[in-house]
Amino acid sequence: MFEEFQKIDLIRRIFPEQELETFLSQHYAKQPYLGRSRLGDQDERDQLLSIAEIDRLVNSVEIPPRTIDMANAERRMYRDEFTYSEGRIDARRVMEHVRNGSTLILTQLQESVESLADVCRDLEAVFNCHVQTNIYLTPPGKQGFKPHFDGHDVLVFQLKGTKAWTLFSNRYELPFKGERFDSNQHEPGDVVDEFDLNAGDFLYLPKGVMHQAPNKGDEPSLHITIGLIQKNWTDLILEAVSEVAINHPEFRQPLPAGFARADFDVESVRPTFERLKEILSSDLEFEGALDYFAGEFIRNQKPKTEGRLSNILAAQDLMAETWCLQENALAQIETSDEQVLLIAAGGVRKYPVDFESGLKRVLTGEAFCAQDLNLSKEACEELIGSLYDAGVIAVN
Repeated sequence: MFEEFQKIDLIRRIFPEQELETFLSQHYAKQPYLGRSRLGDQDERDQLLSIAEIDRLVNSVEIPPRTIDMANAERRMYRDEFTYSEGRIDARRVMEHVRNGSTLILTQLQESVESLADVCRDLEAVFNCHVQTNIYLTPPGKQGFKPHFDGHDVLVFQLKGTKAWTLFSNRYELPFKGERFDSNQHEPGDVVDEFDLNAGDFLYLPKGVMHQAPNKGDEPSLHITIGLIQKNWTDLILEAVSEVAINHPEFRQPLPAGFARADFDVESVRPTFERLKEILSSDLEFEGALDYFAGEFIRNQKPKTEGRLSNILAAQDLMAETWCLQENALAQIETSDEQVLLIAAGGVRKYPVDFESGLKRVLTGEAFCAQDLNLSKEACEELIGSLYDAGVIAVN
């Protein structure tokens, strides 16, 4: 039998039973949500990420230098304080700054640590947006950041230690992508809530909520901030407008010469603007833009292929296994007269037209064997092998 890589399924832990539905309807993009003791014991949390693993990554593995950063609430830190002149990380100085109270940050670690990649894939299946991780290791009694807000929704997984959280009244309403906190413009306001986030707890915080979270106690704090990089309705409408512009060349005409001059006759071009609005009102298509975003999101997901190389090299009998759709796998099928396209994590795969019914059977999500695909033995082996290699299916 094929061996499958086993992962920690945190989704069912942090949202037990019907709690996910409650979270999505009452808290998502609206208000904070606190989950107590959802992340297992310390041994289980260490399987997700431990201080020992961070030590190994910083000192033994050549991860990209841009992955490592540092912060201190007492002063701004610069990269040349912990890097060599050519940009490589100076681990000695990293250790020195941690000893002196600075927070160690590792960004985009889901690209290097499979347990974090698994969590991101699970969350992507729930929220249908790109999910990324930032790791924060803060010495006892210290603080990495002053009060601030994040420009995207976050889930905070407290793996070790305790953070003393404070939420403030001045909420920046749904900041645009790329908008950052500026201490010269954004005041925290009054304290509206205070609580401890203990090891094993998690917190959801919508973007724009002003907060701070110093370490509390005599233990280091290790937490994962999981960022939800969502599309919004503005993105969707702009995509729909772009689709209209492809079919109507008048949208691609340049603005008239001299439009920035004070004496420009604005009324002379207003009819053009009104005419374009009329075209939009009749031709703007919701489903096409939504389908485009769905396909783009699915293609850009990271496929789950860990643990498969030894199985592939073992040359076991694909026809003898019972298969199922990979957990949380998302996929779309597009069919033309010449071929069938499978849009799945990692990109698009092309198949002969007569594979269509077999692919649709696979994507029902029900367990299947080769005989259920109604294809020849050679075609079954080609399809099953291809889907397994791409991380679309797994052994049931």
